[in-house]
Amino acid sequence: MNALSKLLFLLAILFIPFNLCAQNKTYKVVCDKNDKKLKVVEAENRSSNLVPVKSGFPFPAIARQWITDNYATDDCDPGQITSNIQNEKQPQTQQQPTINQQPPTQNQTATVSPPKKADRFKNTSFGMALLLSDYGRYLGLSENPVLGMKMDLERVFGKQVYFGTGIHFSIFTSAVTSSNDEEDPIGIYTFKIPVFMGTRIRKNKALFSFDGGVAYNTKVKELGSETDFWGIVPESSSLNFLLRARIGGKYIQFEMGSDLWLSDVFEDQQDKKLSVFYLGYRCFF
Repeated sequence: MNALSKLLFLLAILFIPFNLCAQNKTYKVVCDKNDKKLKVVEAENRSSNLVPVKSGFPFPAIARQWITDNYATDDCDPGQITSNIQNEKQPQTQQQPTINQQPPTQNQTATVSPPKKADRFKNTSFGMALLLSDYGRYLGLSENPVLGMKMDLERVFGKQVYFGTGIHFSIFTSAVTSSNDEEDPIGIYTFKIPVFMGTRIRKNKALFSFDGGVAYNTKVKELGSETDFWGIVPESSSLNFLLRARIGGKYIQFEMGSDLWLSDVFEDQQDKKLSVFYLGYRCFF
């Protein structure tokens, strides 16, 4: 498999979950006029018995969680919600006479959704990315950079300023030429546990995030034992510095970043520091 075929194969694998995460079908929260209950239905459902409350959810579970976050029960008042929608569509000059009616305004706000809760950040995410590494320098490979792919699960704590951790699984594969000029495929995998801090900025519906930190890497291992790294011995663990940036919406963001190693990955390689660059996406839930 040449480099172009391998790149296309990794991209195909990379975007299978993305297509599932960014599916065209969306869902909305509605108030059913028949039983006066909040429900989750497909966005295409325009039944006259359903009063829309909140739309644009990629998954039913996320819509259901929004109901839990913003309402004490599933009870709703379809007449009140319809009235609120009509008031929001009226020009501001027509709304001025009702400014002094504070109690109804407070009740209406509680019926729809508290803005602070609706703007809460999602703090759990699943990510996938295409990797470019310089493992070829260490192993004396003719192919460099070496392509790879990673999957990870992360959890952050905080709001605009946050800190977090997670677990990453990275795999690198290459059909390389060894010192004896024979084609010898190699597969490398490792696990990583990052600790990072960052900040995120909301601009209209767009979300920008930047974070940095360090990560602990487990010993580099091969998928098979055919090459045995040609006698090069991996260190038992290593540390790297990470720097990342993301842009996207509340649920899906594109991510790019780099890992620069602070310690050696292989023994007797003090003059070389591994670096990995990646581009992918992250789904929040």
